[in-house]
Amino acid sequence: MKKQISKIIVAFVMCVTFLFASIETVTVDAKYNYKKIYSSVVASPKSVYKYAKFLKKYPYNLYKPKYTKHFYYDLDKNGVKELFVYDPSGSKNDDSHFVLVFTIKNGKVKLLGSSGSFCGINKKKKVLIEHGHWHGAGGSDEYEWSVYKINKKKTGLTWKYYFDKDYDGKYKVYYPKTGKTKKSKKLYKKMYRKYVKNTKYVFYK
Repeated sequence: MKKQISKIIVAFVMCVTFLFASIETVTVDAKYNYKKIYSSVVASPKSVYKYAKFLKKYPYNLYKPKYTKHFYYDLDKNGVKELFVYDPSGSKNDDSHFVLVFTIKNGKVKLLGSSGSFCGINKKKKVLIEHGHWHGAGGSDEYEWSVYKINKKKTGLTWKYYFDKDYDGKYKVYYPKTGKTKKSKKLYKKMYRKYVKNTKYVFYK
């Protein structure tokens, strides 16, 4: 009898837990109608520039990308999808086309940042991956990777790591937060496996 009661209690607790978890998920999703809020950004290619005014300045104004394509993805897994806007005429490694990343904060559109060499998203690590560099920044390009993450306050994209294989064949890993660089082939390969290998690439069509 006691065992049956225990089983009933456990089952009840699990049901209640699942119910509240479901309610929480619905509440988060229902709080912001993300497509409606983002509609002002994707209304037309020109409307994007209203939210990303830095694009009108040099050197961005040289390329003048046409933001006609977009997709939604919850990068930091907080229940609110981010908006990724891009120019479909570019390739995944075309430095002349910038991907803009927006989020919703307090019910309003917030520009988190841009990526000139965006190549994909690592869903497990909740990070954005860049391949190569933009506008003569230096680096090998082929073996060059950067990792970005949405900061806790949702005010921007934080540059977490940078790793590359120099022209002289030396591997390095740079930590932007501390400004320190470690030269290690083993560490480079570890970072590659951790962040790049499991990245889902986003191809421009």
